Amino acid sequence: MRTTNTKVIYLFTILIICIFLVAISSAQQAKPTHLKIGAIEPLTGFPVGVPWGRGYELFFDKINEQGGINIGGQKYLVDYLLEDDQLNPETSATVAKKLVYQDKATYVFGSILDSSGEAIYNVTAPQKALQLVWVNIPKHPADVRKDKPLCVRPNISVDAPQAADYKYLVKNYPSVKTIVIVAPDIYPSNMFSVVKSLATNNGMVVIDVQLWPMTTTDFIPIYSKVLAKKPDAIHAFLSGFAAQQIRAARQLGFKGPIISDAPLGADVIIAGAGPQASSDIICNGVDTSHPTDAMQEVMKRWDVKYREPFVSDALMAWDGAWVLMQAMQKAQSVDPEEVMATMESMTQPGSLQTVFGPAHMGGLNRFGVNRVLIRPIPIIRIMGGKAQVIEYVTVNE
Repeated sequence: MRTTNTKVIYLFTILIICIFLVAISSAQQAKPTHLKIGAIEPLTGFPVGVPWGRGYELFFDKINEQGGINIGGQKYLVDYLLEDDQLNPETSATVAKKLVYQDKATYVFGSILDSSGEAIYNVTAPQKALQLVWVNIPKHPADVRKDKPLCVRPNISVDAPQAADYKYLVKNYPSVKTIVIVAPDIYPSNMFSVVKSLATNNGMVVIDVQLWPMTTTDFIPIYSKVLAKKPDAIHAFLSGFAAQQIRAARQLGFKGPIISDAPLGADVIIAGAGPQASSDIICNGVDTSHPTDAMQEVMKRWDVKYREPFVSDALMAWDGAWVLMQAMQKAQSVDPEEVMATMESMTQPGSLQTVFGPAHMGGLNRFGVNRVLIRPIPIIRIMGGKAQVIEYVTVNE
């Protein structure tokens, strides 16, 4: 009888210990851990750095409000770390070192300038951190490619909408026969060659390419030279300063259509150029006067947190953060290499969601790897200071 009681006590003790260990394990899993994600943006010296930084912040706020992201039964709260590179590659490298060495960030977004993006990768890659880059020049050394295994671009190629823009231009402005390209001096000539071919194929001709330094603040002298060529249309080529250019062109009396193919929102163009100057503009950013449900969420969060006029560049940053979280959830991992591999496999239409609609990863034909976001791109016409989305196009690369 004593032996039986001893066995019962022994088994009961083992059971209590097991329950205790399970409780400890459950408590540990229930307690969120922290995932450090950095972003490097020009918060001084460039107009779009601040809204990009805020777009990331707003999305990670949402994640943390929900208790974090659930990966393999473990909750992860995001510690979002934003650094200013002042549009300077040397500063980009310096703050990247802070993020990965001191702050231990394993994911780094940024930056705007291509040379800055390249400087950041040279810091993040040796530390096995994933860079989520943005580039103005597709196939620039800062962009995605086969020999950069820890670099992904959760944004479209900036030149992706050009073919659709020219198709719309020739259909709706049949009298246009001559075009002048006006571009910052950072672009290689082969990017202009593509556009010249687009114009020729649509029965038009590019009669001049006028370059301006990135330090330009007064566009009147530039556009005086442009209008001396007497173009029927102007192509403000991939420029974050398109609003200033449009204002200068209109002040000098140009009344023809203007293409602004940078992912600059119609709201930014109208605010910068002024409603009176904002007519016959073809652009590809976003029309915030007719937002999708997802866009409305971002805009409401912006209003609550910042109480300033919304800047649509924040939407692209939100999407970048959203794409990363979707890849983590599918990978069920926070390891950068596993997340990268999973992201590269998400190539079926609808594999990802964005504020613009269903999306996926692509880029194999153009870049050799599926590490570029493919999403709907709006073709927007601005007339009388008001924007209208004509259609959405999806350009596979």
